[in-house]
Amino acid sequence: MQKRISILHVEDDAYYSRMFQIHLDRIAKDKAAYELFFDTVPSTAMAYDKICENNYDCIISDYQIISGNGLDVLRFVRDGGMEMPFIFLTGQGDERVAREAFVLGANDYFTKDITIADYERIYNSIKNQVEHFETRKMEREHEVRYRTIFENTNAALILVEEDTTISLMNREFEKMSGYGKEEVEGRMSWTEFVIKDEVERLRRYHRDRRQDGKSAPNVYYFHMMDKSGDEKYIYMSVAMIPGTRRSLASMIDLTEQKKALSALEESEMKYRALFKNSRDGIWTATKDGYIIDINNAALDILGYTYEEIIGMNADSLFISQDDIIRFVSEVEKYSYVKDYEVKLKKRDGTEMDCLFTSTLWQDANGETIGYQGILRDVTERNVAVKMLRRRISELSCIHEIALLSNSGVPIEAKCAKIVSLIASSLSCPESVSVMMTFDGTAYRSDNFLDSACRLREDMDTDGFSCAIEAHYHGEWPGAGPILDGERQHLKALTNLISALFSKSV
Repeated sequence: MQKRISILHVEDDAYYSRMFQIHLDRIAKDKAAYELFFDTVPSTAMAYDKICENNYDCIISDYQIISGNGLDVLRFVRDGGMEMPFIFLTGQGDERVAREAFVLGANDYFTKDITIADYERIYNSIKNQVEHFETRKMEREHEVRYRTIFENTNAALILVEEDTTISLMNREFEKMSGYGKEEVEGRMSWTEFVIKDEVERLRRYHRDRRQDGKSAPNVYYFHMMDKSGDEKYIYMSVAMIPGTRRSLASMIDLTEQKKALSALEESEMKYRALFKNSRDGIWTATKDGYIIDINNAALDILGYTYEEIIGMNADSLFISQDDIIRFVSEVEKYSYVKDYEVKLKKRDGTEMDCLFTSTLWQDANGETIGYQGILRDVTERNVAVKMLRRRISELSCIHEIALLSNSGVPIEAKCAKIVSLIASSLSCPESVSVMMTFDGTAYRSDNFLDSACRLREDMDTDGFSCAIEAHYHGEWPGAGPILDGERQHLKALTNLISALFSKSV
């Protein structure tokens, strides 16, 4: 498919304009590369209107035209910031006009006394100028795009010439170095930002990189000196720009991270014995929550290996995000928390109840750099406490039923009360309904709901039958000690009720 070139032809001689366009159209069709489209206007005023209304690829103008001349049109175009090719085609043949046209920004100049061969030269000029303009336009767009990336990246960037001069720098490097662009670009060498002991090493990298491109490392660390004389620990990545002797260097300031690591090293000896010998889980995390050390006891509790958990964010161990927020808030508010209860999950997803005792971890200047503390798994303890409470509730229920059996309350009222006592003594009283069948009559607890998840115990003594059903319509205890305890409790109650009521009836 042929490309299109749109041309504004400013010419007040209609016959000449028509003949000129016919010749160029013929040449364009012969070459089959471009299709030409002409707009023709005879005056400067009309030219101004057309230029404002359309986006032309090229403008061809005569010098002498109605109400002005071609130089006026050229000034209008260039003063308006438009850069499309502008070609003069005039009968004047005046070198002074040609010089002035080129000074104002004309791209080419032809006289009207031309031959057939000259038309091809004009066509080639139009083609070449338009292609060159499009190429420069794309280059500028790419430059704007890359400069935007260059200026807005989070890393400090510099463009380095072969002689070590910094020819370009971004805003992040301004912040890192403390220098303004006008102080550095084209004026300073990168060697002026490196401490003396390391300049020769980095010079060798700079030289080797431009010789074979292999012996110099692409990434390394060095110490930088900023404008205030402060030393910074910098991670640098360098790459050569293909086809040039320039290199692009990207830098990240790791000074604060290095200080944090130094603080960790200072504290390591102090806490190593505690880590090694403690039967409690001990952990250390950064201010952002990333685990940086943990002892074997904590690994046993959580089910991770040391390699798996180092670098993991402690947030992922919590069941509830609300627990994280409250825990961090308490530590930061009081600098210390003791036996703070949370729910965590092991590597295999098992939930467990844990107690945190934690303090803020601060450097020598009192700045918070993280958290450290002790972790205890109290899941079994909580289960034991829960079972003890349930056992107390069961014994209380049995005691109340025993007292009730000897009272003068009518049998129906006794049975209704017993159902209520049984329901409240089970492990999940808020999600269980109870039905007791005594001597053929069914008694149900308040808000009774039938459920397929149920336990049932039956007893038949001296002609009196007793059955107790527990219907779980919420949390099902599941297999294990809790469910076994529920079953035993119902069996004991069934035996007790049958025995007590067979005596009293």
